[in-house]
Amino acid sequence: MIALMISLAITGISHMGSIKDAMETITIERAERINIITAMRRIVRERSLTMYAIYLTEDAFSRDDEFMHFNALAEQFIKLRTQFEEAGVLPQQQAMFSEALQLISRSAPLQQRIVDLMIEDNQKDIYSLMSAIDLPLEKKILTLFDKLIEIEQEITRNANAAAKQEYETAYFMMITIGVIVTLVGVLITVLVIYRTRQIEGALFEAKEQAEVTLHAIGDAVITADAQGRIVYLNPVAEHLTGWRCADAAGKDISLVYRVNEELTGNKVNHPAYQGNVDGQVMGLHQHYVLNSRDENEYMVIDTTSPLFKNNGEKFGVVVVSRDVTHERNLAHQLSWQARHDSLTGLANRREFEILLNTLLSNTDPNRPKHALLYLDLDQFKLVNDTCGHVAGDELLKQIVALLKSNIREADLLARLGGDEFGLILEACPLPKAERIASQLVESVRDFRFVWKGKVFSLGVSIGLAMIDEHCRDSEAILSAADAACFIAKDKGRSRVWIHHLDDQDVAQRHGEMEWASKINAALENDRFLLYYQKVQPITQNDGCNYFEFLLRMVNESGEIVAPMAFIPAAERFGTMAAIDKWVVKRVLGWLHRKHGKIKNNDVYSINLSGQSLCDDGFLQFCITELDESRVDPRQICFEITETAAISNWRHANQFVSALKSRGCQFALDDFGSGMSSFAYLKNLPVDYIKIDGAFVSDMLSDPVDQVMVIAINQIGQVMGIKTIAEFVENEDILNILKVMQVDFAQGYGIHMPEALEPLNFKVHYLSDDKFKII
Repeated sequence: MIALMISLAITGISHMGSIKDAMETITIERAERINIITAMRRIVRERSLTMYAIYLTEDAFSRDDEFMHFNALAEQFIKLRTQFEEAGVLPQQQAMFSEALQLISRSAPLQQRIVDLMIEDNQKDIYSLMSAIDLPLEKKILTLFDKLIEIEQEITRNANAAAKQEYETAYFMMITIGVIVTLVGVLITVLVIYRTRQIEGALFEAKEQAEVTLHAIGDAVITADAQGRIVYLNPVAEHLTGWRCADAAGKDISLVYRVNEELTGNKVNHPAYQGNVDGQVMGLHQHYVLNSRDENEYMVIDTTSPLFKNNGEKFGVVVVSRDVTHERNLAHQLSWQARHDSLTGLANRREFEILLNTLLSNTDPNRPKHALLYLDLDQFKLVNDTCGHVAGDELLKQIVALLKSNIREADLLARLGGDEFGLILEACPLPKAERIASQLVESVRDFRFVWKGKVFSLGVSIGLAMIDEHCRDSEAILSAADAACFIAKDKGRSRVWIHHLDDQDVAQRHGEMEWASKINAALENDRFLLYYQKVQPITQNDGCNYFEFLLRMVNESGEIVAPMAFIPAAERFGTMAAIDKWVVKRVLGWLHRKHGKIKNNDVYSINLSGQSLCDDGFLQFCITELDESRVDPRQICFEITETAAISNWRHANQFVSALKSRGCQFALDDFGSGMSSFAYLKNLPVDYIKIDGAFVSDMLSDPVDQVMVIAINQIGQVMGIKTIAEFVENEDILNILKVMQVDFAQGYGIHMPEALEPLNFKVHYLSDDKFKII
């Protein structure tokens, strides 16, 4: 209270000092403003007097001096006016000051004119100008400045009066607050006495509540004195330690609260044993086991806190211990599940890669060589599709048991995917690894899976890659084994393929895998381009144009990639249907935008792959896009290669029939390259036959090719199917085709492919499948 009173006194004195300073500041500021206004008034008056002095002075030199003084006064006035404006013109002064400035702006040119007449010794009308015009203006200006001075003085008086009033009010408030603080001090004294008596009663209640709480709390609470002797155990502590509080009282805490390490079983040097708990809370957080008196074990975490007297002297410790046995068991279970496959119990891909990285991190040049096997079950999909997923799961369990019976206990077998497994053979040279892999192949080949009376034979394809001093990257070695497994499947399944650095098959597989990744990226980022090539009619021209759309891909460097560079990989990895959908959607969208700008009888050709024909949803996709784009189906021609049509005959026939019923046209591409071309042609309702370019390009030098072109063209004429010759690259080939009466010609000799949309570079074509960017 004394400190409060002193602080109030200091604050009051400081406040009154601030009021006094404010009064002085106001007085000084107003004095400065009055001085500025007075000076401006003086200059107005002095300029008039100077003008009269010039009028009365006959001496030329004196007159020049007065003239210079006259001009200097104007400059002084401008500076003073700027100072006054910067100081701030009060609202009640604004109108007067503006009026004064307007009068000055009228007076100044008049005075300047009078002075100029004086300098020129033109005395005519000078007196009348001065007396009739200038003097009245001067009087008005001086009157306005006087009023401005009066306003400043009035404001100064008012501000001083207000400050004085505030000073008196502050003084009165100090006296009042002093009285109030004294009264509050007395009141607080009474309240402190009353509150002290309340606290004494509350302390007793708190003690009772603490004892009840300690009995009801879910954690074990153990208190010990400064020498480490047990003082108290709550019921949970009695349960965990196996000691009753009465039996444990006075015994050393290390005998009652026995904690060991979970993994090693070694005794823990607990902070409470040594009594070395200082001001910080200490404790055990994980991997510790409490051994009870009755030989039960509990996983616990605890905290140990010191107890201090008011003087800072430590008089004991409190250990709060929590039973986390259930949580720890659950965590172990979750950890196991995170590292293992729930169906087979094998390690999962993550655990497999951890061991693989551990082996690769060993940089010892004398380290043993290890083997990595990538296993892929053959015919697993057949069982899954035929008998259901339950049968597939049972098959995987039996296969895992079979595989584990053929490998060493130290080897790690992991499930990497649906029917794919990984096997790490530690310290296993190549000959031994190859024998184990071959044994696995034979075991699976001899295995028979029986499900509800059905018997299935299976196989396993294995890719083998050695982990040696050349391996540093787990992803690379896994990819190598995967590629080798793919080659094993490609070579006939149920066999082992060993990866070598110079293996051309694996290199081709890696190349296709890289292209697959690039194709997916191009689809996601819309990095495909459409080109078009005109097909020229030869025998007759009914006014319609025939265009074929061609596909290009733009790689990450912005370069255009020819289709033959990425189409094989797309077909290998099943992305052709997605690419064909992209082409169909873009072509129909472009035709929709060009509606009214193209001829109604023009034909636009789109190439389709065999994968798209077999795709269950592709036919409906095409129908939907045709309906939504509102493009005339008669203008769309789908090109299907002869090989794709023959290989997927049922799907091809269904696809062609469905879209032809809507008006679409069809062309059979690369005709003549298949073994059964003519037989299938009778049953496939196509509108165009595109003669394989291999026959057309060489028919000038090869009579057999020329006869093949003639035969295909004649068959097309007999069947009422128009023929298109591909790879027409020069005038000589075109002339022969005219003689043969082939309907259309297509090739670089007819029309160089052009981008459907403008490009910021040029494409120079070298041949039908080669070009360079300029």
